[in-house]
Amino acid sequence: MDSINVPDFNLEKTLKCGQLFRYDNIDDAYLISHGDRLFKVRQEKSTLLFSGVDREFIHDFFRLEDDYKAIINSISKDEFMREVIDQNYGMRIMRQDPWECLISYMCSAKNKIPKIKQNLSMISKTFGSPISHRDHEGFSFPGPGGISNHDALRFKDML
Repeated sequence: MDSINVPDFNLEKTLKCGQLFRYDNIDDAYLISHGDRLFKVRQEKSTLLFSGVDREFIHDFFRLEDDYKAIINSISKDEFMREVIDQNYGMRIMRQDPWECLISYMCSAKNKIPKIKQNLSMISKTFGSPISHRDHEGFSFPGPGGISNHDALRFKDML
């Protein structure tokens, strides 16, 4: 696994805050499906260990170039926000593929996280292509125009 230093970053809070749904916790790491990529990532203190993607992808995806302290300073204007920041310190807004993000949020309407994850998994299995990372397999997320069979969506009870 490759590694990168990630001060002011919390992988678990970032993944579990409800902005990304195509990931699984496997042993001590997360297996993330995003677009046509399948990669593994885990955090040990302020080090992010990853495989299946390069350093630039990790840096961009988790927005590690953002000045986190400046962002925190700009939004911590009252006691409520300071409490929220303290409880969620290290959470980042990820730079996701806009199409996949749009479909994910369409699936989220009136659904809980397990159902959203199931819907996105079925969309990927039905319309995506097989992808793999070491001994793990998954499916890419179909691009615009790739979700082209309304009957298949209804049959799978996805939306």
